[in-house]
Amino acid sequence: MTRGSMKRLAGVGRRTMLAAMLTTTAISVGTFTPTNALAQVHTYAIPAGPLAGALAAFGRQSGTQIAYEASIARGKISPGLTGSIGREEAIARLLSGTGLSYSFTDPSSVLITAASADIGGLPADGSTSLERITVDNEGESAWGRVDGFVATRSASGTKTDTALVETPQSISVVTHAQIEKQGAKRLEDALTYTPGVSVGSYGFNPEQDYVFMRGFQVPFFLDGTRQYRDYIVGAQLGVEPYGLERIETVRGPASVLYGQIAPGGIVNQVVKRPTIEPFREVQTTFGDPQRLQAAFDFGGPIDNDGTLLYRLTGLGRNADGQMDFQGDDRLFIAPALTWSPDAETTLTVFGQFQRDKDALRPVPLPAFGTIFQSIHGKIPRDRFLGEPGFDSFERTQYSLGYEFEHHFNDGWSIRQNLRYSNVDQTENTSLMAFDYGSFAVDGRTADRTGWNDINEIGTFGVDNQLVGEFDTGNLAHKLILGLDYSRSRSDWRFASATLSPIDVFDPVYGGPIGPLVPAISELKTATQIGLYAQDQIAWENWRLTFGGRYDWAEGVTTDRLWATSTTQKDEAFTGRVGLGYLFDNGVAPYISYSTSFDPEFGLDGTGTPFKPTTAQQYEVGIKYQPVGGNSFFTLSVFDLTRQNIRTRDLNPPPTNPWAETQTGEARVRGLEAEARISITDRFDFVGAYTYLDSEITKSNNPDLGMPLFLTPKHQFSLWANYTIEDGPAAGLGAGVGVRYRGSVWGSGHEIEVPSHTLFDASLTYDFGKKNPDLAGLDLTVSARNLFDREYVSTCSFWEGCFYGEGRNVTATLKYRW
Repeated sequence: MTRGSMKRLAGVGRRTMLAAMLTTTAISVGTFTPTNALAQVHTYAIPAGPLAGALAAFGRQSGTQIAYEASIARGKISPGLTGSIGREEAIARLLSGTGLSYSFTDPSSVLITAASADIGGLPADGSTSLERITVDNEGESAWGRVDGFVATRSASGTKTDTALVETPQSISVVTHAQIEKQGAKRLEDALTYTPGVSVGSYGFNPEQDYVFMRGFQVPFFLDGTRQYRDYIVGAQLGVEPYGLERIETVRGPASVLYGQIAPGGIVNQVVKRPTIEPFREVQTTFGDPQRLQAAFDFGGPIDNDGTLLYRLTGLGRNADGQMDFQGDDRLFIAPALTWSPDAETTLTVFGQFQRDKDALRPVPLPAFGTIFQSIHGKIPRDRFLGEPGFDSFERTQYSLGYEFEHHFNDGWSIRQNLRYSNVDQTENTSLMAFDYGSFAVDGRTADRTGWNDINEIGTFGVDNQLVGEFDTGNLAHKLILGLDYSRSRSDWRFASATLSPIDVFDPVYGGPIGPLVPAISELKTATQIGLYAQDQIAWENWRLTFGGRYDWAEGVTTDRLWATSTTQKDEAFTGRVGLGYLFDNGVAPYISYSTSFDPEFGLDGTGTPFKPTTAQQYEVGIKYQPVGGNSFFTLSVFDLTRQNIRTRDLNPPPTNPWAETQTGEARVRGLEAEARISITDRFDFVGAYTYLDSEITKSNNPDLGMPLFLTPKHQFSLWANYTIEDGPAAGLGAGVGVRYRGSVWGSGHEIEVPSHTLFDASLTYDFGKKNPDLAGLDLTVSARNLFDREYVSTCSFWEGCFYGEGRNVTATLKYRW
């Protein structure tokens, strides 16, 4: 949430701000004389309801900017509007019966006033001297929805509502429109066209999402608060994409605002929020592999004056995975409620519940028979080498929290964001033992081990912020002072069992399963407190952003099997400084320096606590937002170095075969470029290119001088879709995309996996373009890996290869009213 409430984002200005503006000596604006621009026909679907919501819908659907004072809209009901008419007739109908008047100050800006009132000296006809006030009713804000593929604002990079062109860091925003048109079903899917991001490393994995940025695995945040993290392998689960408004990636060190994180950056998931505009949406999806899914999304005001707003999103799915015996079943529900008793105070309460079943992680396959030829043939992509009577997966997760904001005056406000999330996961997984078993002898028979993994993780986080906007001389400041706290608790129980060997090329299931032998019973708690400050300073066309943070971290690891407990305490200072210049033509070069700090809780093979990792980055870039256009372009180069990297111990002690060590240091130098273009609803384009030169510069392992694992040197993607708006094919749209990923090394640096190129496509049809009675009904058919390219995504070791995701086709029929 940003300045004011959801109502204000939709065009409800604060009384004090409007009064101040109207009494300021400014240019003279007379009533605009209607022209052909006002007669231009737009198609509207605006239900009857609170006036503020109807005006917000009108602004978005017609591209009109609206200005009015909050109080004149409270308690008023609009009759709504359906059909294709001109702007002026449309606004007249929406205001019918409200007693309000309107006047156009230009063809796309309208001022609404009380017909018989004098607000701050403003006559009802609007023909007086005033400072022009415009409110963009497309609704884009730091957390708001964006029509099309191009976002221009974000809060992830600064924790304030800031234009992307003014933020001295690489940030990409995947909008809800992009998620829908590309048919993204997982967080990894939604990020495949984002620069600097590497996903899909382990093929189709409905259990977990692995996201790497600038060479390092990154954490997931939910509206700025950190979420579930698997302390064993670092994997995480993204929120169901249908429940998200947008996904923002902040690339490079971001510790100054988010504390203890890896230097690659963060993925911030922005959930759907209540809206002042009422709407309802239902949809159903069918797919191949088998997928049956139904979803709904309802929102709008609860009362007449828009003080209470709600949002309720839900989804149910029954689906198959890529591998035999693998499923992807899910139940998801997310309610949200916003209370705005006045224009200065807003409280939004969020909840989420998600249950997943049969989402088995892919079973690793041998290199011979997948990436390399085998005399026994090729292992098919759907091959399951686990045990159907043993392998299983169930997970239940929920979160509850709120966002609170209060403005004391036009300059100072306080905010508090709080969330608690809990994940309860039980998994039985089969793994191969190719290097140590009979596969090395006959090339087809593999020894297997079964893992029983029970993990319950609870995470609590709260972020308190004091925000001030003020001037000192010619300098305009946007200051944020923050204190955040988080605590996570991971209860991990692990046992193993011996499974019977299996023929990789002709598997027979149902062999004996040995007893489960407890191997790990571990309780981990991690607590952090961070104190931070950031100032964004504007002077003429210059923008300076600088901030600092001090963190205190404590981790306690209790081994219940060995009755031991280890406590680690770390603290560190991190900072960032960035300078940019805004040219009048929309070009904005910048330069920045930032650091990061990330504690590594746990012990190495010798029982020594891990050291925290640290990193430093230099970045130079240029952003371009053409004036008057709906496009955004970025180009950045960077030099990133990280110390004390934690990796697998290649010579683990017999008592701990899963032991890890810290190899030392790695450096990543790279270039990222991105282009986003939206021309109304007719044409969307997204292009991204990434060059990463990564190298392990210090190590006590044989990987010295090697690239970082799962880090391609070259990666690019292009997506374009076009919609026909006129003629007999009106409403028909088509999209096509291409993704290239260069070769990568696995975590063991034993095998280099070749590059691959994949194609995606989509078809959309808006039934309302031809038949107004079907307005709101549309169909989207999307396909990932359209030509069903068979490829290996990674080989961690000789016994650990994973096929990439095969062709996946879905058809979604949606109705919105």
